[in-house]
Amino acid sequence: LYTYFWRSSPYPMLPTFDAPDANSACTRRNRSNTPLQALTLANDGAFLEFAQALSDRIIRDASEYDDARIKLAFDAVLARPPSDFENSRLLEFVASQRKHFESNPEDAKSAASPTRPAKTAEAVSATWTAVARVILNLDEFITRE
Repeated sequence: LYTYFWRSSPYPMLPTFDAPDANSACTRRNRSNTPLQALTLANDGAFLEFAQALSDRIIRDASEYDDARIKLAFDAVLARPPSDFENSRLLEFVASQRKHFESNPEDAKSAASPTRPAKTAEAVSATWTAVARVILNLDEFITRE
């Protein structure tokens, strides 16, 4: 991922996630976990776009079965399959989000990817965008151990 980096005004997400100062050498990065990071992950437009792009890939590359789509998402993002617990919880989440977006088309329209695969309903795209946001917000994805 690329972004412009101005020394006097860096992209707001970078300092939030402990990016090193551009004016000096960095031998070791500090690591923190703050509420501002959680708010950035939940509200930054870039992270919504990341989730929408992931939902496009999930819909395009996996079969229509929810299990297969969840497995593909985990493989793509975390390089591992979901545990039984994770899979069952995400299946419940998919069902609740599908129900919500099918009964609230305006919400689906605002969450759905503008580049979703052809003939994909907005509710389906919005559902998988919500799932992608959950996976992209996992601590396992955000932090390096």
